[in-house]
Amino acid sequence: MAAYALDPGDQLAAAQEMYRAGNLGGALQGLEPLLEADDLDQPFKQRVREWAARVLQTRGEEHFREARIAESIADFDRQIQLQPDRAAAHWQRGIVYYYAGEYKKGAQQFELHQTVNPEDVENAVWHFLCVAGGPDGSVEKARRSLIPVTRDSRVPMAQIQRLFAGAVTPEEVLRAGEGAGSEATFYADLYVGLYYEALGQGDESLRYLALAANNPAAKNNYMGDVARVHLKLRKDAPSSTQARSQNATREGTRRILLLAGEPSHGYGAHDHWAGCQLLSKSLNDSGLPVVADVYRYGWPRDAKMFGVDCVVMYGDGGRGHMIGGRLSQMDTLAKKGVGIVCLHYAVEAPKGPTGDKFVEWIGGYFETDWSVNPHWTPKFSRLPEHPITRGVKPFEINDEWYYHMRFRPAMRGVTPILSDLPPVDTLSRPDGAHSGNRYVRAAIARREVQHMAWAVERDDGGRGFGFTGGHVHWNWADPNFRKLVLNAILWCAKVDVPPEGISDQAKTLADMESNHDEEVPADFDREAIRKNYNLPPDDADH
Repeated sequence: MAAYALDPGDQLAAAQEMYRAGNLGGALQGLEPLLEADDLDQPFKQRVREWAARVLQTRGEEHFREARIAESIADFDRQIQLQPDRAAAHWQRGIVYYYAGEYKKGAQQFELHQTVNPEDVENAVWHFLCVAGGPDGSVEKARRSLIPVTRDSRVPMAQIQRLFAGAVTPEEVLRAGEGAGSEATFYADLYVGLYYEALGQGDESLRYLALAANNPAAKNNYMGDVARVHLKLRKDAPSSTQARSQNATREGTRRILLLAGEPSHGYGAHDHWAGCQLLSKSLNDSGLPVVADVYRYGWPRDAKMFGVDCVVMYGDGGRGHMIGGRLSQMDTLAKKGVGIVCLHYAVEAPKGPTGDKFVEWIGGYFETDWSVNPHWTPKFSRLPEHPITRGVKPFEINDEWYYHMRFRPAMRGVTPILSDLPPVDTLSRPDGAHSGNRYVRAAIARREVQHMAWAVERDDGGRGFGFTGGHVHWNWADPNFRKLVLNAILWCAKVDVPPEGISDQAKTLADMESNHDEEVPADFDREAIRKNYNLPPDDADH
């Protein structure tokens, strides 16, 4: 039998009073003997457990608000031990697991919560974050296991669900929130910030979490507490981008920023994020004095990210080009000598002021009704002597190789890097903005050699490079195709290219399948890709 300081009923009443007064530790201390007692009737014991669970829930939340993560977990876990039937409802425990880095437990908690709250976008998002955050996690893996939610009517939850599914951009979520009041704006900023954390873009994440935390709708709101705790926990830990930038400053290395556009052409084509990740890893692993960072889905809002030596744009072009409306910002960088690299569709710019700037920055661009975009296999059998071609052997590869670029008059200052004479059948399509025109037909009839990659040294001291291949993602596995672009990025960043070019590890199929935006198609033939691109066998994947 337990010894009580008071009659059990009075002791419970005293604990309740302490709880109401905010003395949670005292309340729990008063309940402990009652919890351990074995001589109380079951209805009374159940009341004690319910009150202890209430105290633990409240104290666990208070611990969380103060960013005492381990203490919060301990209280929430004990609460569930006292009330196992409450486990499924306890979404707060999943969130605190996330901030503890216990991603597997967090994912399991949100899967359990989905059984009692199946139409909650927030639950689906936190499950996504836990799956993406794990040691073997990724955004792609999280998307494949995204909990489907179709009937969460809160604005902008439908757009948030689609954001994490990869179907819309952060800007679309933000616009939806802005038009629906402060609460909708709060949730838009909160989940866009968390989305950027999943992408590894810590600076952008903190910016949106700060907006959420300062929104009036965040007051007296547990998710507002989440935003504030997130800032408290993350602000003291520099992002990987910040850490690399600080390292670059200390060591005098050159900084490179790769801007990856949005998905647009399906799995295996225009895989801007996956391609930029491959290139940045090769640059960072090269042993050369460079640090390369990737920004996902276009143009960073934080101008501080442009304190770099070279900007690489790999994304869709034309009127949807990421440069749209930002000519003056890029021109300012160019005039400071910053290198500019455009890959594949990013070489296409609208005719007029934008196209004129591309001619100035990189020496040429794809002009509609002048240039063309056929798929064909050029033979790059003769390479010029240039730092960009160091260590690159002659090669041929099928891709969507644009040609008949609009270059500077008389190619002033432009050095052709990859050149060949396209066969007549590359103009087999009817005339169109991208398919054919009388000017290109006349040029091929005259047997004018075309240039698919080129370099320029600008009057401002900066360097530019244009490369029209890069439609087919798997081509990045080709060592010469990849080395040429990597050398070009180094050259534009004013890094001395080694005599044999950049040292770069051969890519495996596992490398090539990483970081894709789109789902793998059901009919995707891995072995055909492995064979066609001479990729190592499975046991060589790393």
